[in-house]
Order: sequence, then C-alpha cells, then structure tokens
Amino acid sequence: MQRRISLYTYALMMLALMLTSCDWVSSAFLEDSNKLHDIERFDILQNEYGASGSFSVIQHMNTDFPRETKVLIEDVLSLGAVTDADVNDKLYHCLADTSMLVLMADGEERFGNMEKLNQQFYKAFENLSETLPELPMPRIYAQCSALNQSVVVADSLIGFSVDKYMGTDYPPYRKYFYDYQIESMIPERIVPDCVYFYLRYYYPFPNSEEGSLIEHVIHNGVLNWIAAKALKMNDVEDMLCMPKQERKWLKNNEQKIWTLLDNPVIRNSKDPQLIRTLLAPAPFTPELGEDSPDMLGVWAGYHIVDKYMKQHSKTTVKELLDKKLEELLPR
Repeated sequence: MQRRISLYTYALMMLALMLTSCDWVSSAFLEDSNKLHDIERFDILQNEYGASGSFSVIQHMNTDFPRETKVLIEDVLSLGAVTDADVNDKLYHCLADTSMLVLMADGEERFGNMEKLNQQFYKAFENLSETLPELPMPRIYAQCSALNQSVVVADSLIGFSVDKYMGTDYPPYRKYFYDYQIESMIPERIVPDCVYFYLRYYYPFPNSEEGSLIEHVIHNGVLNWIAAKALKMNDVEDMLCMPKQERKWLKNNEQKIWTLLDNPVIRNSKDPQLIRTLLAPAPFTPELGEDSPDMLGVWAGYHIVDKYMKQHSKTTVKELLDKKLEELLPR
C-alpha cells in the first residue's frame, strides 16, 4: 500500500512538473515572439538557389521561410501561385538569370554586415512598442526583388529588397530608373521606409475611394510623424533624406506650399493623379515649378500633424491614430 501511495505521489509530482514546464515554455515562447530578432538573410538563400538550383536549398526556403517564399513568388516576382506544380522551376529560372545573379551577388556584398541596420530596427520598434503596444513585433528579412518592390509587408512580416537600396552610384540603376527615383534608393532609407510601410499596413487610409487630397496628406502625415518619433528623427526631411538644395527650396518657398493646399479646388480634389503628384516620387511638383522638390504633400502632412501635436501635447499616439482626419485639419 505504501508503495502505491509513493507511486501515486510521484506521478502527481511529475504531472505538476510537466504542467509547470509547459507554462514556462508557453510564456517563454510568447515573450520570444514579442521580441525583435536580427534581420533574416533570405536574400542569401535566393542567391544560393539561383547559383546551384539545389533541391535542399528550395526545401530550406519552403520549410523554414514559407511566408517569405510565398510573398516572393506570388507578390514580388509574380511567378504564379506557390502551390503550382512548376513554381520551383519558374523561381529557379528567374533567380538563375544572369542579371539577377549579379543583383543578388552585389546585394550580398553591399550588405555583408547588417549590424548597424539591426540596431536601428531594434531602437525603432522598441520605441514603437512603447507608444503602440498592440502593434505586433515584426519579423524582418532581406530579399532580392529583381528591382521590383522596395518593401513588402504581410501581417507581422517585413521584407526589404537589398537590390533597391544599393546607393545612388550603383551602375544598373541608370539603366532602369530616373534620377529622382534613384535619389531614394540608398541604405539610409531602409529603416524609415520599413517603419512607415509597417504602420501603413496596420493603419491604412480609412476610405481610399472617397478621400480628398488634404485627407490623404494628413493621413500620410500622421504615419510619418509617428515613424519619425520612433526613429528619433527631428523632421520628415531627415526621414526622406532630402538633399541640401531641396531643404533650401523649402525654406525659401514654404508659403507657396500652404497657398497651394489652401486652394479649395486643390485641397478638396479627389483626383488620383493629383494625389499621386503631391505624395509620390516625381521629378518635381508641377504646380510649383520645375525647381521644386517632389512629395511636398508628405512634407506638408508631417508639419500639419506636428503643429497639431504641439498644440495638443497630452494627445497620445493611439489617440492620434483614432482621430478622424477632419479633426486634424488646420483651422
């Protein structure tokens, strides 16, 4: 009888230990999932597969990086569905292309050490988590996009394309892009771009079909203002890495921008082309002359929000995101 009691007691102790261990593992897993990790070098796997066509490499991509591989195949390279029977062959032929091999090799060499980027991402998302704790901590990876998308976001996944941030002196860019596009294809833009697009993914424009220009300007300004604070940058000019001549133009012509946005026809326009003109990269802003910078709507939106937040200093970031855009309109 004594032996049975001892075995029963032992079994209970083991069960309690197992449950406690499970709780520890569970809490450790949750804690780990809420922590930012180093940038994953998915781009190196791409390079290996393009250079070798090895089955073990594509198996590694599909097994350990299934979401990254799906995004690459379906959204970045547009090769079809990841479930297609011949999709691995399509991916190999794409990555084995001579130009693609050069891009991947150059990207791997240019970004051989990502420690600086890792530290910038750590600080940015640590700051974001303090103001927006509900925002999931992302997994960040590097890829090669065949000069397609700079940044892709899918749920809690951020992928940036090393081949789109090689620097203004990277020779292949001259073949495919205009000067005004190349200006932003620099390593310094990686972290700001990733933070901005991650915020935009979780806090999209409320109604893209009906929004006016000024509403798009302000929504863009909200996201850039939050991103700038997370990055500890003093201004949107720093986030956009604006060259000196553009900053000088802004200093001398600021009133022209506000006059333009005060025009009711411009301000309330829902013309997609006009909205793109003021918010997307371009050679210049047509409404303000050929010597003007582009993306002046981005600059204006940031400063509208910055002025509002200075006047309402007790407003939290979450409250700012929850406000209706018309509440932030300059009075």
